[in-house]
Amino acid sequence: HAAEDGMSEEEAIVYEKKQLATYELAYRQNMLETGREMETMAQLYLYHESPYQSSKVLGKSIEDGLSEKTRRNYDLLASGYINGKDLADAVDPLTQAATLSDDGNLYMRLANVYLNLDEYENAADAIDSALNKGGLRRPDQASILQGQAYLALEKFRDARSSFREAAKDERSERMARNLLRYVNAEERRIKD
Repeated sequence: HAAEDGMSEEEAIVYEKKQLATYELAYRQNMLETGREMETMAQLYLYHESPYQSSKVLGKSIEDGLSEKTRRNYDLLASGYINGKDLADAVDPLTQAATLSDDGNLYMRLANVYLNLDEYENAADAIDSALNKGGLRRPDQASILQGQAYLALEKFRDARSSFREAAKDERSERMARNLLRYVNAEERRIKD
């Protein structure tokens, strides 16, 4: 960034605004021709808190075949939608990015989008994919979240299974045991 090049904070802000204005002008005059330029434009829009513009530019660039269908580009597109609160639109590019990713972390992001959309079944499935793909910093927390999704669906057996998995990690053991007790109480309450 500009601030690292010996500029003051104020100079850096002016520089970054000029950079956006220059790119935006070139974009509006159809002077941006490469996928890389479109991706930079999308990043600039996102950085300057214009997520709608970011996703519009990158979505069209991918659609037109200028930008490649890479994990990075799909992730950037999803970020535009998420930051713009268009969660439903974020699902497809995030799914694409997660599929292309080497680990399960993007599946966890997808699960969180689903949870915010109250789509618990899809959230639980995305967490399954995350756990299967691996590479999560805290798989125990993923299992807790999955158990909570199953609990919302009143799938008590699946919830118990997820919480038992989480309990294997000492960092989540206490919480998982409490949630297991809650599942049993909730199941009894519904039967009664």
